[in-house]
Amino acid sequence: MSLNIDIGNDPISRIMKEEALYADDNFRLVIDREPIVSKHFLLISNANVPSFADLCFPWLLTSVFNQHNLQSLLGNIPWILLERGRARFCTSGLTNCHAHGHLLPLKSFNPGTINELRSATKALEFPTILSALYFVRNISSEYLMFSINAKTSYVKIFSPEMILEKRFIRSFLSARIDYAH
Repeated sequence: MSLNIDIGNDPISRIMKEEALYADDNFRLVIDREPIVSKHFLLISNANVPSFADLCFPWLLTSVFNQHNLQSLLGNIPWILLERGRARFCTSGLTNCHAHGHLLPLKSFNPGTINELRSATKALEFPTILSALYFVRNISSEYLMFSINAKTSYVKIFSPEMILEKRFIRSFLSARIDYAH
């Protein structure tokens, strides 16, 4: 399996040229190049920031999910957004770390997957994605945030000496795919 990594290239430029399923002044939504499941999308910030929490206006992220075009694309099903904010590396081969998140349909995974992820990471719970973003905004460390429908959100802050395995999230979710859906 070829991972088609962007080593030596500028992945942001490549992504900005890809056909967007959704785009506005702040974000683009494209099909993930290495989808874990069907309807696995990549949401990327147009701003040159290392995390969604570092946007000038973090509430812009929640406004994306209220857009009619995005709702029609996602349908009326629960989905999960995962962001590894301020990561010390990117899958782009260290060429450009940027704010991006993976958007996946929750029904594609076994029941209890979110609880398992929360338990495995010992993440803190927040009532909304906005409250989670404001919490991490004042912390300079790398973090993992996962959110269900931009509402209930979970955050794990990593200390400088802690490292989350590079492909942990992909491996974790791939092992929990519900093939009945």
